[in-house]
Amino acid sequence: MTALIVLSHGSRHPRAAGLIEQLARAAHGGAPEALIACAAHLEFNDPNLERCAAQAREAGARRGIVVPLLFTDGYHSRVDVPRAVREASAASGVELAAAPGLGSGESVARCIARRVERDAPESSRVVLAAVGSSDEAANQSVRRLAGLVAGMTGRGGVGVVFATRGGVEDLMDQVRAHGRVHVVPLFVTHGLLLDRLVAARADIEAATGGALTFSQPLGTDLAEVVARRFREALSRTP
Repeated sequence: MTALIVLSHGSRHPRAAGLIEQLARAAHGGAPEALIACAAHLEFNDPNLERCAAQAREAGARRGIVVPLLFTDGYHSRVDVPRAVREASAASGVELAAAPGLGSGESVARCIARRVERDAPESSRVVLAAVGSSDEAANQSVRRLAGLVAGMTGRGGVGVVFATRGGVEDLMDQVRAHGRVHVVPLFVTHGLLLDRLVAARADIEAATGGALTFSQPLGTDLAEVVARRFREALSRTP
């Protein structure tokens, strides 16, 4: 029997872990093959991956598929996740395998496009707000994702701001240039970096004379993507 484990980076935000748990439950609904679904975190929150694997073992699972809640192939994806999977597997006795992360392809683009259609005023420029990375290839993948969303929604250009690289200043430039901006966070859950962008709303509007609105983090909208990653990995497991 196999467990579905979603693995987040973790956050000090008080609402972050709760939404990850909701996503794990929602993904389980789309992956009934999983014996159990649980949420683990690389840091800041409990349980970590080792404890989550132990919980899966106690429930009767002998294997676990870990779906990293990551949009880009950055350091966490290449280094932190494989190391955490190896260590948790050795410590728990559960055979763990990492599935591909959420990524920045068409399945995630469709989730964002649905958010745009639901939340974004027709007159607003749509902007994706991502964390940002020291790896420029990871940042470029977010820009390509914005292009996919633009094509799916017919909104023309979709902008991108990176919370750790320009952040508030770049968002202000977007509002100054376009007048009305709607931000869709490329965040799975709530986070302090996203809060900083939201907290700057009044100052940005006062400085530019424009209007700025925000969607909520993607959260359970990603359940279908997580379930698909699990099923695909399960089909490749001997």
